Amino acid sequence: MKKNKFITMLICSLFLCISVVSADDVKAGSIKIPSGNKVILVGRISFKNPVDFASRKDALAAAQKGTISIGVSKDKNYYVIGKPSISTMGEMWELGETFYFSAKPDKDGTITLETARGILFGFAWNYFILPMQVKISVPEGAKFVYVGDFQYDLDYALRVTGFKHLDEFDDAQKLINRATGKNVELMRGELNFIK
Repeated sequence: MKKNKFITMLICSLFLCISVVSADDVKAGSIKIPSGNKVILVGRISFKNPVDFASRKDALAAAQKGTISIGVSKDKNYYVIGKPSISTMGEMWELGETFYFSAKPDKDGTITLETARGILFGFAWNYFILPMQVKISVPEGAKFVYVGDFQYDLDYALRVTGFKHLDEFDDAQKLINRATGKNVELMRGELNFIK
């Protein structure tokens, strides 16, 4: 049993190391110009006040002992005892750092971002939800679209108590140039927040 826990922890750690993209870690030329009709959304999720995630680690680990998670997959119910599949984590970026999200606009030329899921300590079951609820109109011919800084104010239970959308376009332009290793055109997307 301990061996299985160790292997699972090792896999989760490796997955986190591979999946997390931080603006500080992005090497010049590591972000490629998207092909076809895909675009890369450039933005950031930040917090108004620093959040002490480390102080929650022991409490979250203790809460998982004997936990039964129940949920729904695409076509059937599933019952997972202990740890849900790490494959549900998808692309990840370090909280507070710039993200580069590859997406294909819908037929109407928009991309909708509904939520962001903050994964704590690399474990899919330790998460909190940040509502985004924004429809982005992608400018014609754009390959890199700036979506701004989604700044949240959280309480101790990681519930959203405030929100601001900030524009840090000049900083984002420098970061995307560094990430692509080229001077690329970053265009502002038109954002419409969904109520």
